[in-house]
Amino acid sequence: KYTITKDKYYQYTDSVDVDSNLVENVSMTLITFNITFLVTSNENSGPLEDVMVAFNSENKIEYHR
Repeated sequence: KYTITKDKYYQYTDSVDVDSNLVENVSMTLITFNITFLVTSNENSGPLEDVMVAFNSENKIEYHR
């Protein structure tokens, strides 16, 4: 049995029978998250319209009407 770990990826655990040299190819899955920004002019107002949010070098425009 073996376990592979890497920051920001799901841990991978498997087993293999070894009786000679071999290469075991492994694909790891990136951990992702959803994020929602609620942009307002103050705490008591509703969401602003046509707001652009830059996050991780991507620009996203969200329209609330």
